[in-house]
Amino acid sequence: LPAVALGSLAKLIGVPFSLALVKIIGPVLLVLLLRQIGILGRVDNFVSTVAALSAVFIPMLFSLTPYSAALTYVTGIHELEFQRVFHPLVPMILICLYIISLHRALTNKLRFINILFAGVLLGASFYTYFFAWTLVWMGTGLVSLTYLRKKERHHLKLLMAIVAIGVLIGVPYFVNGCQFSASNAGQAFWEKSLL
Repeated sequence: LPAVALGSLAKLIGVPFSLALVKIIGPVLLVLLLRQIGILGRVDNFVSTVAALSAVFIPMLFSLTPYSAALTYVTGIHELEFQRVFHPLVPMILICLYIISLHRALTNKLRFINILFAGVLLGASFYTYFFAWTLVWMGTGLVSLTYLRKKERHHLKLLMAIVAIGVLIGVPYFVNGCQFSASNAGQAFWEKSLL
């Protein structure tokens, strides 16, 4: 999904402009979403902002700490090394949008649109990176166990509706994975991967 989204963007507006959008708008959007999650969790605005900025930009600089020369090293025509994105932004943006839409689905009165949107985002997580969808699905599982333990059946039903939509969207991912595993290329992949 990230490759399709970014590739489509590059086809529409050109590679240089799409890279600029990803490097400028992507981190800013992620900061805003993380800040909103903090505010939904009743964290102070200033603390949410600082935490969101830290979560996005410190990993970029932390990876360069032992390499001070990298701060001025030019990797491309107009790109400094520290401008590289060290973590996938598209899955994180999807995860943040899912968390916000899940919160809205469980708290707002107009639930159908929020449930549908959260379910679509949950299902779309299958088409990102493996670690992203396992994080989202394990988190959703823990939330559902919490609702089950607290006997909050209404919230549990809403969450199960979101999960059902996500599973329906994720079915092609697993069908494709099973077909790949059964093919000769899939068997060769697993043999090389398990060494």
